[in-house]
Amino acid sequence: LSLPKLGYIKLPKYSLTEEECKSLELKKDSTAAQILISLIRKGFAQKLKNGLIPKDKEKIYQDRINLEFEVYKKFRFIDYVLLIYSIISFCKKNDILNSPSRGSCANSLILNIIGITSIDPIRHNLIFERFISGARTEIKEIDGELYLSSVSLPDIDLDSDTMFKPLINKFLQERFPNKTCKIINLLTLGSKVTIKECGKIIADKSEEEMMRVSSMIESLFGTNDTLEVTHEKSEDFKEWCDQNPRVYEIARKIEGLLKCKSIHASAIFIGNEDLDETLPTELTSDKEVAASYDMYMCSLLGIKVDNLGLKNLGA
Repeated sequence: LSLPKLGYIKLPKYSLTEEECKSLELKKDSTAAQILISLIRKGFAQKLKNGLIPKDKEKIYQDRINLEFEVYKKFRFIDYVLLIYSIISFCKKNDILNSPSRGSCANSLILNIIGITSIDPIRHNLIFERFISGARTEIKEIDGELYLSSVSLPDIDLDSDTMFKPLINKFLQERFPNKTCKIINLLTLGSKVTIKECGKIIADKSEEEMMRVSSMIESLFGTNDTLEVTHEKSEDFKEWCDQNPRVYEIARKIEGLLKCKSIHASAIFIGNEDLDETLPTELTSDKEVAASYDMYMCSLLGIKVDNLGLKNLGA
C-alpha cells in the first residue's frame, strides 16, 4: 500500500474578509505574503508610536523581522501564521481573553508585532530558532505540487476563556466550511487498571490487594511501565504473577486495547480539502462532527490547532 502524501500536508489558504481588505488596504486576491507584510507594517508602526519599540533599537527590530519573514516564507508557514492571527483577531473583537503566549512561539517577533503574542522576544533575549528550526523542516514535491512535512509545522498553542470556546469553534467552521472538526481521544487499557481489574474479576482478589499489586508498576513522566517491563524489573510483581498466572496472562492480552472514546479538550482539525475527502468522521453525543482518527493520525493529514479553554481567563 503506497500513500505518498501521508505525513505531508497543504495548509488551508487564508483569504481576506471585506473588513480586512479595507483595514489593510489590500485587494481580495492578495497573496498570503502580502497580507502578512501589511499586518507587520501596521503593527510595527503602532508599537513604534506607543513607545513599545525604542527608537535607538528600531533597526534591530527591523532586521529581526526581515530574518523571521524570510524563514516563514521559505518554509511556507505564512498561511499557518495567518490562521492563528485570524483566531486571535476574532477573540479580540469579541472581548475573549487569551493568554500572552504559551511555549516557544514567544520567541517570534513577528507573532508579537501582529498581536498573536504579548511578549517582546528582543527585550527578553529570546532566540527565534528555538521556535522554528530549518533542520527539522522538510518540503516535498508530490505530483508536481509542494507539500509540507507535518512534523515541520511550528506549534502555536492558544489559551482562551473556556466559556467562549464554542464561539471560536463556530468561527473556524464558518471561516473554513466543511474543513474543520473536533478530534476524538482513544483511551486504552493501561497496565495498572488492567492488572487491577483482571485480579478482581478473574481471581476474585480484594481491592486492597490489587491496589498493592498495581502500585508496583512504576511511572515516569506520567507514563506507566508495561506489565512485561514490570515483570522483568520487580521481583515482588513477578512473584505475585507467578502465583496468579491466569490473571497475568489475560491482563497481558488485553493491555493496550481500546477502552473508550472522548473528545480532545483543546484540539481542532483543519484540512486543506473537504472533510469527506480527508478523513473519516463521526458525530459526538452533542451531534457535532469529530474526526474518527486520534490527534496523531490527524496531524498527518492536516493542521491540529490547540485552543485550551481556561476558567481563570473568564470574568
